[in-house]
Amino acid sequence: GSARAMGAAEPDLYRDTWVRYLGYANEVGESFRPLVPVPVVWASYGVATAYVTADAFDKGRRALL
Repeated sequence: GSARAMGAAEPDLYRDTWVRYLGYANEVGESFRPLVPVPVVWASYGVATAYVTADAFDKGRRALL
């Protein structure tokens, strides 16, 4: 049987996989601020914001199911 049928929770994409590290993209961008163009730093905030937004939508959807 599947993990779900056996009572195990299905893995959380945003917590249990490499995707989690996307939430730290802005920290990397800030670390390299003196070395990279400012738009790269802004893009790193975009990646982190997209991660947080997707995670929040996923958790909200799961709560409704």
